[in-house]
Amino acid sequence: KKHGIDYISQSAIDTLARRTIGKSPANLEMIVEFALRNKKGERLTEAELQTALDAESYGEEREWKDEVVRKTTCHEAGHALVSYFTGKTPTYLTNISRGSFGGYMLPAIEEDKFDYTLGDILDEICCAMGGRAAEIVCYGKELGTSTGASSDLRQATEKAKRLICNYGMDEEYPFALDANALSGEMKERVYQRIGQIVKEQLERAISIISSHKDAMDALVDALYRKNGMDGAEIEEVLSPFFAKKL
Repeated sequence: KKHGIDYISQSAIDTLARRTIGKSPANLEMIVEFALRNKKGERLTEAELQTALDAESYGEEREWKDEVVRKTTCHEAGHALVSYFTGKTPTYLTNISRGSFGGYMLPAIEEDKFDYTLGDILDEICCAMGGRAAEIVCYGKELGTSTGASSDLRQATEKAKRLICNYGMDEEYPFALDANALSGEMKERVYQRIGQIVKEQLERAISIISSHKDAMDALVDALYRKNGMDGAEIEEVLSPFFAKKL
């Protein structure tokens, strides 16, 4: 009551719980107090709480030209569409720029999952490449290949490296490898295979988005209007376009 909990809707509390796993009580208190200081009505809205959480985690909002915002919206929607297509509705999605990033997608939270298959990891790589894939589909290969995907590329490359070296999931290398000890021809072959995996998943992401361009356009329009969407809102936009999630 001291911190205005009586003025927060249950859906906002549920959202806060999903997005703050691992944060300390002090962090939660700071987020709620920030939101309450900036609320516009008598009752704190979910959108206001989302804004406070992003500001606490990533910094104040940055302003960009509309063309940059639209491209960021396309990029983030690409991640979300690929994630949804592979069976995991994102927890949260935003096109608002904060700190060093233009926007972000918070993946589905799978608290009880501890064992990952080859398919799971390939899906994660495909999802990581969904932003660049979306830009290529929407803007063409030249304009769609931009520096905006640099962190996604690092993430996808690291996952592909672990797939081969840590987990022995590649048919050619069904054993553990020390990536730091590789040299010569062996290092070249392994890194060629890492690059091939990332390329294959980029092509897969392009195919998914191209084949569901109507769903992609609807999600881009919704995110551009709202700036931030939770899992239920993403589901509401995308579910009509899919008889079932694949």
